[in-house]
Amino acid sequence: MRPWGWALAKKGLDIVTPLRLQWYNDIAPESAPITPGTGDTFGPNALVVLVGNSRELWPRFLAAHSADPSIADAKAGPYTRPLTSST
Repeated sequence: MRPWGWALAKKGLDIVTPLRLQWYNDIAPESAPITPGTGDTFGPNALVVLVGNSRELWPRFLAAHSADPSIADAKAGPYTRPLTSST
């Protein structure tokens, strides 16, 4: 993993995958392609970095929630309520 990958992993963003723009566009939904730019550093072979998280983000989220009053006192939004099964 590259140094920036380790830095992101420390923050809970532990899925870091470099790929070519064309690889992404080959599998992206029709509504979400990335249009290549122009020049030597752009085009279908441009570097794209996919960044995401697994459950490793959760402990960091909880720590930030507990440590930052502006987060801890935030009003619950529609996506913070528990999901219920409709079956």
